[in-house]
Amino acid sequence: MCAIHELKKIEEDICPLYNQEFTDCVSSDLSQSAEGARAVVIAEKLVREVEGHLCVALPWRDDKLQGVCNKPAALRRLDFLGRKFQVDQGMRDQYSAVIGRYLERGYAKKVETEADDTGFKWYLPHYAALNPKNPDKLRVVFDCAAVYSGESLNMHLLQGPNIVSSLVGVLLRFRQKPITVTSDIEDMFLQVKVPELDQTALKFLWWSEGNPAQLVEEYYTKTKGFMVEREIDWRFGPPETSHWGGIWEGMIRSVRRILHATTRGHSVTDETPLNFVAEVEPILNDRPLVPLSEDAKDLDA
Repeated sequence: MCAIHELKKIEEDICPLYNQEFTDCVSSDLSQSAEGARAVVIAEKLVREVEGHLCVALPWRDDKLQGVCNKPAALRRLDFLGRKFQVDQGMRDQYSAVIGRYLERGYAKKVETEADDTGFKWYLPHYAALNPKNPDKLRVVFDCAAVYSGESLNMHLLQGPNIVSSLVGVLLRFRQKPITVTSDIEDMFLQVKVPELDQTALKFLWWSEGNPAQLVEEYYTKTKGFMVEREIDWRFGPPETSHWGGIWEGMIRSVRRILHATTRGHSVTDETPLNFVAEVEPILNDRPLVPLSEDAKDLDA
């Protein structure tokens, strides 16, 4: 009984020590600006559910884009895109397929009549983004930072806080439990809808049937996914921890150097990196923890 009691006491003492390692170092409250806090208040106040999707109003500052219409600039950008399509038929087909999918799934809709087109207007230029490692997957990017007559959509919107979990916290939570479940939501950022009053600020131009030889038509963007994507800020060094002196960056650099020396540029299977990482961890942990020394000749430090 005494042995069991002692083992239980040791476990109770050591568990809190281990759990300290999994405390996420990022605090959104500490790094949140006044502008970010205001954007959060607007989002919480105006968010609602529409047809099973969240609908959030745009976080306007104090004024909207009144009296400014950038349609000439959007037409020039569309004309430039059409010239690119003339020399790259494959890009044209992929681009048209993406726009067609947006219309089919309700992420965008055509402006049918002038009666539907009321209020202020702002047109979002768009372009193709291709990943060299995955050239078959084209992504349409709507340019909210495009400036016309000294104005842009981003200038009139509040910049929200960084709500993305830090990579450090994600990695630590991966070690906290024996099983990790991951998921991928298709078109995740496009699932957030925008009220009709704000859709006139999210218009874009496209050709009828995706053919540059056809008439140019106007469309509403009904989602705000492009702005969410452009606001993501990935950080590895946690905010408010400059006193760590780049220890996390140094660790990543060491891991990459060891993995590069191990693989030496060879193509490997999916299981091979797991074995390599398992070997890298003891290498990094092999060096004992000792106090830092100011003496450059102190080899024990």
